[in-house]
Amino acid sequence: SRAMSRALAAVRKAALTCTDTYSISLSILLLDRVGEPTDTPLIESLIVRLLAGQQGNGGWSYDCPSVGAEELRRIKAEMDGSRVLRA
Repeated sequence: SRAMSRALAAVRKAALTCTDTYSISLSILLLDRVGEPTDTPLIESLIVRLLAGQQGNGGWSYDCPSVGAEELRRIKAEMDGSRVLRA
């Protein structure tokens, strides 16, 4: 539906720079469930950020590390769907 498409676009945009642990984890769940191949780079980035935010005792704080400008450009480029994968 149109509402779902707008909601997914908002989640994708927010997830690029999100550092909130709960928002990151829920974004991973939603984007994985949707199953769009172009979301894979974003999901991978979210997973790396979530893992980087894990504390030594196995728990998490409320925030995870952000991504740098170059990583953000890479994710956006890979998400555009026009990139050709090389074997």
